[in-house]
This record gives sequence, structure tokens and C-alpha cells, in this order.
Amino acid sequence: MNDSTANPPDAFLCPLTLEVMQDPVINRKTGHLFEKKAILRWIQRGNNTCPLTRLPLELSDLEEDIGLRYEISEWKEVLTMHEKLAGVSSQYDPKRLRRGSGEGTRVVSCFC
Repeated sequence: MNDSTANPPDAFLCPLTLEVMQDPVINRKTGHLFEKKAILRWIQRGNNTCPLTRLPLELSDLEEDIGLRYEISEWKEVLTMHEKLAGVSSQYDPKRLRRGSGEGTRVVSCFC
């Protein structure tokens, strides 16, 4: 797996948690994205400004970003697929698959 697959795009990371977002929301006034739980916690602690711009922030300024949630989900699926394929290739033992090994093993590959 290459670094571009393993490392999430910066747009997938919440600036508050520095983790890949599960439920991204966008501040409609500033365009900044946050993990929903993290920004709600920020507001519940009495903060009434955007943590990045310090501009006023209200709950009504936040909107779910369904498109980004879908992109993150797709990225996670690709990452999982790469991890599974890496696990399969690390289990590959060419000695067991040699012709005439007496085990009668056949190899069938599918690159779907």
C-alpha cells in the first residue's frame, strides 16, 4: 500500500480532533469542516465562536456534509481492501505452490 492510500486527505481530518471524521459538518459561514461530536462539545462548553476563525458560531450555522461523509466512507473501503490484499500477499508461500510438490495444489487468481 502506498502512502497516498494509507494517509487520509487533509480534508478528511477534523481540525479539533486531528482524526478522520465520521460525521462531518460544515460551518456555513466560514466553510470549515468539523467532526459533529467535536464541534458540538465545543459549543456545549460555552464557546460561541468558530474555533478556527473566532467568528460567531451558532448551532444553526452547522450543516451535515453528506458528500464528504460518502467520500470518507469510500476511502475507508479502499483502505480496507488494500489491507486485506496485503494480508493475502503476506501469506503467500511460493514453496507450497510449486508444481510437483506432491500436494496437488492449484492456484486460481481473480483480479476483480
